[in-house]
Amino acid sequence: MNCPICKSNKTTKIYSKFPGYVEGTHYDIFNCVTCDTQFIPARHLNMKIYDLIYSQKNSGDYSRYFRYVQEVKNHKNPLKFLSQEEPTFYPIYQLLKKNKAKLKILEVGCGCGYLTYALNQMGHHTIGIDVSKTAIEYAKSQFGNNFYLTSLEKFNKSEKFDLIIATEVIEHLDDSMEFISLCINLLNQGGKIVLTTPNKDYAPKKAIWHTALPLVHTLWFSKNSFRFIAKLCYPETGLHHETSLHFK
Repeated sequence: MNCPICKSNKTTKIYSKFPGYVEGTHYDIFNCVTCDTQFIPARHLNMKIYDLIYSQKNSGDYSRYFRYVQEVKNHKNPLKFLSQEEPTFYPIYQLLKKNKAKLKILEVGCGCGYLTYALNQMGHHTIGIDVSKTAIEYAKSQFGNNFYLTSLEKFNKSEKFDLIIATEVIEHLDDSMEFISLCINLLNQGGKIVLTTPNKDYAPKKAIWHTALPLVHTLWFSKNSFRFIAKLCYPETGLHHETSLHFK
């Protein structure tokens, strides 16, 4: 079994039949010795799981998303509010709070749309995309028509952006390297990408899968995983390690 990040064949199965998000499902978990990524084989990926998640407005771990939809509208600075609710939004707030320029922003994996809304309220031209029809329909009903039902692969490639945001998205994918490559190709000159993801380094060393249950998450990254990603994305420039990555 090759690693989906660094393609190394130095992987080992560390757990058989780990329980999944959908009751009655089980998955094998692998670890890559080379880049320290844990993963579930991509053949299992099923995008319909996100419609299931977004259909549960009043129960489960994701019900807070629907609370944010309502509460974000009551704040003069909605991005600051979100940054205080979820650490995933804090780096975005820090990046933009003193930025006077109005940016063209793409949010990938926008879900219910509250972050896209918050960015538009700051004066940035922001659109959100997601693969969940349930999420996009709900976002449109709450925040207007700045939302599109599409994957990044099928998105309009003629548009370019100053900033691409993907909070807690990369760990859901079957090909993270292709995802980052697509993001890079959609950037204007000098543009930035903000990615957030659960950090495996904060868990005990023997932890098997201290992140969302499969197949909600299919990858669990460490700092070393992202060093390999950066090196693979920019092999000719040597942009890797902390020179291009900011770990929080």
